[in-house]
Amino acid sequence: MSKVTIPSAYRYTEWHEVINNSGHFFDKSAMRFFNSRISWGSLTPMNGYYLFITSEQSPYGSRRYTLRLWNGENFTDVGGFEGFETLAQAKRALKKEVSK
Repeated sequence: MSKVTIPSAYRYTEWHEVINNSGHFFDKSAMRFFNSRISWGSLTPMNGYYLFITSEQSPYGSRRYTLRLWNGENFTDVGGFEGFETLAQAKRALKKEVSK
């Protein structure tokens, strides 16, 4: 399977580790199937973990945002799948997680 392409501004960053070791999570076909996008600027290393934001759009709904935690093996949704209506809300939740 082919992985998503990392934008040039984010090459040679921690995104390589996350994407290359994520199993099928960042496969182009999986991202397309779930109509998912990555908020590239949101990747935040935290005590051996990574937090980042994705967005998904259902066929009949609006785009919603999910804060994700990757521990090197598994992904966990922080605040629930599509738990945020706006990117700004997801970013505030990310900052709150980092400050814990």
